[in-house]
Amino acid sequence: VMCYGQYTTLNQMQRAISISVKKSLSRLGEFDGNSAKGTEILETLSNLQTMSKLLDDFKANNTHLFTK
Repeated sequence: VMCYGQYTTLNQMQRAISISVKKSLSRLGEFDGNSAKGTEILETLSNLQTMSKLLDDFKANNTHLFTK
């Protein structure tokens, strides 16, 4: 059984990533895709997607930790 702290931390991390993705996507239109800022936003989105996938994989590979 997963402790409350781990469950809460995972959910907060997933929520924070989701918020960051939304904010980054909202700013993407402000910059040319070839500009330094546009490139930075695209790299940020890529990194956030990787982080989200890592959390999803962790949860899928450790289902025993997430049973109530």
